[in-house]
Amino acid sequence: AVGGAEGRRGAEQAADVQNSSGCGGGNKGNLLWLDVRSVDGLSAVALNSIQSRQVGGVIGPLRAAAEALVADLAARRRLPLLSTAGSDPVAGLSSRAPGNVFLAAPAASRSAERMLVYAKAASITALAVAYPVGDGFAEAAVAALGATDGQFGARIVSNQAFAADTVDFSPEIAGVRASGAKLLLVFGAGTAPPLLERAWKASGLGIPILFSLASCSTAFLRAVSDGGEGALIECSASVLAPSLAARSATRRVVDPVASTFQRRNGYYPTQAAFTGYGAARLLLRAVQDAGSTDSAKVDAALARLELSTAAGPYKFTAADHRGLPASWLSIAVVKGGKLSPVT
Repeated sequence: AVGGAEGRRGAEQAADVQNSSGCGGGNKGNLLWLDVRSVDGLSAVALNSIQSRQVGGVIGPLRAAAEALVADLAARRRLPLLSTAGSDPVAGLSSRAPGNVFLAAPAASRSAERMLVYAKAASITALAVAYPVGDGFAEAAVAALGATDGQFGARIVSNQAFAADTVDFSPEIAGVRASGAKLLLVFGAGTAPPLLERAWKASGLGIPILFSLASCSTAFLRAVSDGGEGALIECSASVLAPSLAARSATRRVVDPVASTFQRRNGYYPTQAAFTGYGAARLLLRAVQDAGSTDSAKVDAALARLELSTAAGPYKFTAADHRGLPASWLSIAVVKGGKLSPVT
């Protein structure tokens, strides 16, 4: 619910910007919100209800667990989908994937790539991974890690899959310790990653731990032991922009949007807010380029769209719907309860 509300605030800000600037050619973009309350059955009801509303496309879902279902429903209705979950298989990277899905969130494969770049820079060659079973983003990222086949000089020596409701991580920590891994990569959202961080810290495992994008949030830092001091977390450049030089190219793009969001909502935008903003910018721009809300025309416009936003520099092609490059992701370390980019 929290992430969904933040995504909505970001998307509404994007619509306000487009409508106030007149860049829609005199036509106003309207966002229709449907709360499915994380219930898969309600996703079908919601998409059925908008089929006759002349929508240009759909934004969502935030939950990776619902992404495949929503993508399938959108494909059946021939509606372009800007996914805010980021699992690669729904974006045309599998034989069953629909071609109308575009990732507004950083892709799982590129999250994995950025982690491997960090490991290579740190001269780490033996990796352990821990991830929740059934999480589409996590499973896609782990598959991408395994598919590199040593391309970045690292290999997975310990694969620790766990149930999303796991509370005791001592078996997983023991498995990592026995493997000789030199870096532990953790994927997934919810209550499990903070508990795994606590187990890592208490175990004295002696190797760094690196969490995926799902943990780049204030909620995670509040839930972990000692504020997560010393833990590594993958974040987008959007979230880490305040730590960069004031005149950096990233801040020139991010700051105007972030300051407006903070003024309207009382806090710096989260990753979910940036993703919602980026998704709405992409969809509204595609409708503008298509000159129509016809789903086939909007889909074609998205498939050739390049757009630099506060959520990152998106680039879609007919063959690649993943949008954001791995270079838009950074590794941060927790210091004094705050995230600082690793240089």
